[in-house]
Amino acid sequence: MRLFYAIELDESTRSAIDRARKPLMERAQAGKWTMPANYHLTLQFLGECAPDRLSVLYDILCRTAALQQPFWLTFQKWG
Repeated sequence: MRLFYAIELDESTRSAIDRARKPLMERAQAGKWTMPANYHLTLQFLGECAPDRLSVLYDILCRTAALQQPFWLTFQKWG
């Protein structure tokens, strides 16, 4: 399974991204667009991982995330 660590975005951020992408969607000839409910900020892509590694990765994430201080993100432009 393909795994990654990510930050879930709040509804107002997802809505703002959705509004900003509308002009891009109108100009695109084809493509598959992500649903706003699936928007997130990927912190680390882990790639293909065996399902039996999931519990180990989850334990590591819980231990390391607990050490992090809360922080704010500000989105200013596409990049």
